[in-house]
Amino acid sequence: MWNTVPLRAESGLLFLVRHGQSTWNAEGKLQGQADPPLTPEGENQAASMGRLLAGVQFHDAVCSDLQRARRTALLMGYDRIHLDPRWREIDVGAWSGRSVDALQAEDQDVWRSWWSGRSSPPGGESWDMFHARLAEALAGFPREGATLVVTHGAVIRVTLSLLLGFALDGLAPPPSGSLTLIETGSGPRLRVYGATSYNVEGLR
Repeated sequence: MWNTVPLRAESGLLFLVRHGQSTWNAEGKLQGQADPPLTPEGENQAASMGRLLAGVQFHDAVCSDLQRARRTALLMGYDRIHLDPRWREIDVGAWSGRSVDALQAEDQDVWRSWWSGRSSPPGGESWDMFHARLAEALAGFPREGATLVVTHGAVIRVTLSLLLGFALDGLAPPPSGSLTLIETGSGPRLRVYGATSYNVEGLR
């Protein structure tokens, strides 16, 4: 079923696409800046997102340089997209490759503290540093037209925190291969979060 919300391209639209399912997503492992490939399901999700956004004329299109994002962009039809490491996932240090279920079972308070942006795993990137690099990446975006970013789950959550003031612990991770859409400009508004189907016709 298609979701439809009136959009105003002249005010600026930020299309945030989370990469398709990776092998570690499928195994329930935390990835950070590790670089596992997409699963066949993830490749299908990326191709579907490409069809979904085929009618949109983007003024700018950028992508995390990690392979799961790059492969998603390629399967969406963007073989010459600009790679920007500022849109990488947060570095989770010693937690990279660990089972999410195991980390939560080991110490629920430690997990909640990290998830809400209050602490970092050993050797991991601080949330302040993560916020700073994403704020820098966002600062150069135009306030008009449509911009595409192919990126990662925590990146999308922090972008919503930066632009809209949302608390990190109130945001579930967007699904793999999904679209989050923010109307930018003087008063940013969230139009859709983590959607796998959306009516974007007419934004040419």
